[in-house]
Formats: sequence, structure tokens, C-alpha cells
Amino acid sequence: MGDQTFQSAVAGAVRAELARAKKKPSELVNVLGLTRPTIYGRMSGAYPFTTAELEKVAAFIGITAHEIMLSAALAERFGTDRPLGVAPLSAPSRDTWSQPRGSFRRRRLS
Repeated sequence: MGDQTFQSAVAGAVRAELARAKKKPSELVNVLGLTRPTIYGRMSGAYPFTTAELEKVAAFIGITAHEIMLSAALAERFGTDRPLGVAPLSAPSRDTWSQPRGSFRRRRLS
């Protein structure tokens, strides 16, 4: 489990928990005492949340920091790329040089 991957999973868990609590990320400006760009950097996973920041976010949402970390661990374990049981759609394999049906009709030479 890489640090960058888990960092992104924690950021995703914070976004998910904020959404469940019907809170906006911009409301964290007053809670954390950070600037909006810094908070959005944390929310995107570009920069890690500190333990103190996670504690404050969790208290603001009404859960514990442990629950945020569990949510991140589950997201990383099961993956967040696509819903479970849904296979990605792929284009039907087809020859790139094939012509549409009926395009081989010969023209009459007049």
C-alpha cells in the first residue's frame, strides 16, 4: 500500500464523509484555519492531511478520525475506480480498415 495511494484514499474518504454529512469543503476553512487552496489541495490528495486536521474534520462532521481512516482503508482495499460487479464497457473489436455494409457495390460505368 503506497503512501500516495493511501493519501488519495484518505482524501476520498474525507470528501465522501463531508458529502454524507451534507457539508461543503469550503466550510473547512473556518474549522481548520487554513486557506481555501490549501484545503482543496488536501481534498484532492495532492497533500496529506495531518492527524490534527483529520481530528478536526471528523469532529466537524460528527464522526471519529478512526472512522475516516477505516473508510479510506476500505476504499483502497476494494478500489474506487468503478462500482463492484460492473465491468468496463469496451468497443467491439473490429477491423479498422473494414468498410460499412453495402459499400462494395460496383458502380455502373456509363
